[in-house]
Formats: sequence, structure tokens, C-alpha cells
Amino acid sequence: MKLGTFIPIILISSLALLGLQGYTLLAQEAASNGAGVEAQTPDAPSGNEGVEGTGGGTREEPGEAKRTKKKIHINVSPERARVSPTVEISLPNGNISEYFEHSFNLLDMSFNLDYNFFDDSLIVGVAFARQFKRLTPSVGFSEDLDFENFVTPKIVGAKVILAPTDEYISREKSADFNLAFNLAKNFSLVETFVLSDVFRGSLSSGAILDAGTDLTERIGLVYNSVEVSESERRVRLQGNHVSSLLDFRYRDGFYHPIDIATRNSILSHVIFGHGWTMQAHLSANSPIEVYDKEKVEYYSLGGFDTIRGYPHGTLHAFRFALAGTTWEREILRDKEVKLRLFGHQAAARQFNLLFLLDGLALQDQLGIGSPVVYHSSLGAGFSFLITGKQGGHLRTEVYLDQALEQGYSPVFYFRSSIFNFEKKA
Repeated sequence: MKLGTFIPIILISSLALLGLQGYTLLAQEAASNGAGVEAQTPDAPSGNEGVEGTGGGTREEPGEAKRTKKKIHINVSPERARVSPTVEISLPNGNISEYFEHSFNLLDMSFNLDYNFFDDSLIVGVAFARQFKRLTPSVGFSEDLDFENFVTPKIVGAKVILAPTDEYISREKSADFNLAFNLAKNFSLVETFVLSDVFRGSLSSGAILDAGTDLTERIGLVYNSVEVSESERRVRLQGNHVSSLLDFRYRDGFYHPIDIATRNSILSHVIFGHGWTMQAHLSANSPIEVYDKEKVEYYSLGGFDTIRGYPHGTLHAFRFALAGTTWEREILRDKEVKLRLFGHQAAARQFNLLFLLDGLALQDQLGIGSPVVYHSSLGAGFSFLITGKQGGHLRTEVYLDQALEQGYSPVFYFRSSIFNFEKKA
């Protein structure tokens, strides 16, 4: 590999380490002020957000200010789970993302930012939730901008296909209102109403391709038991997230239905013995009934969190089933490398070998009997964790993934994630 390839990686790693220093200083400041609240495990406000666990304990050192446990927030999506707060940089997608959640006066606030500087796309959102004994209402606001779309649903003869089109801008502003009713421990009934202002316009001709207001009613069941498993040397996630949702979508009023679609997902984090852990996810999305064929929803796949080994967003589908698994084998379990970063003590530990397998079945034509296209990939790499003295963590993953079909070259992936939470003093 050429030296020039390593230069952006070195720069990104430096930025990540700077972020780790910032989080460490924040943790030190919180410790000196006696900050923190007791850990809780309330129910998730929606299918994608909010499970909280408890952190491990450390022996109190003489002269150290006593701290209580800080609430640990975990953001869960169909593909992965992230501890709050998290700042992340990914290559080759060119993704910079940030997620954090904070609780104050019994109100939970979450913020999510996802910027792709190679594909010119931006997603930003904020949500507020209030947890009661069995009911969790929440409200969220988001904006999705994309300046480089190249396909659109189009009727060709008797078929609806995803046809190439001129480059256009896509903008979607949304507000969602959610109620989650706790049926049992970690198990909720979710009811959501989403109001979205949609606009798509051609950048070459200036023509408006689509504009209007989408109304979506969503109902479903969610099971969420994902939590942090933390010891003195290891920080890992464990548990399961299962959701099954049904969407009823309308345009400009309930008199103009667009489609009825189902979204189903399973995410599982399992800790085995002898240093083995596994993360697996399964997603299956499909329209059930379509009323307006040119406004039906489609999906762009490929990249880190869908099917690895394929360029980001290059596979398109009206319906799909996606399965992926990552196995981690910890090596050098009793070893750690002492570091001093920016004048602060840290340690590199939790060195893992990674083994990856993904599979995808999709239909890029709307008809239920249209041909099914299959894709799969294999990959391998390594990861490690750098932990600051006050609980800041920097996890770095590097791996190579190969699509198992002709015409695709191996894809090199780099992901650096910074996250932080306090231990109990």
C-alpha cells in the first residue's frame, strides 16, 4: 500500500486522540465536581433509541473525590448499537457522525449527526422523551439532505424499476410523535406519527421531481435488552434488540395513500467464553401494498452498516433481506500497552481479530415475482481499544472485505470511535 494511503489515516487517528483527550478532561471535571446521577434502566422510547445499563466499579483511591454512577445511554438501530456520547470517523465512506444523549429534570434529550463528505449527504436530528412508569412519550425533529442521488422509481411498461436519472437534490424535513407503552420488562408497544416535508429537484434542469407532505402512521413491537458489560479491562455490549414495525404512508392527506410497508430487524450482541464475542444483525424490509408506484420507498445499500465489500450506496432495492455477522477473538488477553497521550495516562488493550460475513437478497423491481439478486462478502481485520484513566475510550477497527462476485475489488475499511462514560467510584 502506498504511503499516501496512510496519511489520511494518521491525520484521522490524531483527531480521534484529540477527541479522547477532550472527553478525558470532561470526565476529570465531572469527577472534581462530584457530578453524576444514579444509573437507571427505563424502557426505550422508540424502536431505535434508548436502553440504559450500569457501569462497573473501581476502588476509591485516597484523596479522590467520590463519584456516583453516571447514566449510560445506548442508541440502538437495526444495524448496530452505540454508547453515548460517541464521535466516529469512517473510511472509505467519508462519514463523520456524533451521537449523545443527556437527561435533565426527568427529560431525556438525544442528538444525532451523520455527515458524509464524499457523497454530499447530511442527516441531523434531535429528540426529547419523558419516561413514566409504563408510558414514554417522545417528540423528534430531523432533516435529511442528499445532493448526489442517481436513481428514482419509474414506470417502464408494466414494471416499476429503479431507473438512472440526472443528479438531483433530495431534502426531507420530519417531525415525529411517539408513544411507547411498556408491556413487560424490555418489551414495548410503539405507536408513531411522522410528518415529513419532501422535496426532490433536478440539479441539471431545475425541474421539480417530487414535492409534498408525507404522513406516516407506524405501529409495532420492540424488545430491547442491549446493555454495557464493563469490567476493569474490557468494555463490551451484550443483549438483543428485536423490532417489527408496520408503516402506513400517505401524501398530503389520508385520502391519498402511497403504500403499506413492513420493517423487521434483529440485532444481537453475544459474549462467549475464551475471548470470543459476536455481533449479528438481520433486517427485512418490504412493501405490502402499493397505491402510488412512483412514490414508493426504496433503499440504498452497501458500505459499513449494510453489506460490506460493496461501495457505499451502490445497491438499490424496493425490498431486501440483509444478514451480517462480526466475530471477534481477543488475543493477548493479559497484555496492555501503557501510553501517555497529551500528558494523560492511557492504556491500549482489548486487541481483537475480526472475522466478517455478510449476505443480501434484494429485488430492484417492484413486482413481488420479480427476479431476486443475491450478494455476499467476506472480510477479516483487527481492532483495539485505548482507555483513558478517567473512562474515555477510543476503539479503532481496520479490516479488508471482499465481495464474492466478479467485478469488485477488495475494500479497505477504517473506523475510529470515541465514547465515554463514568465508572462508579
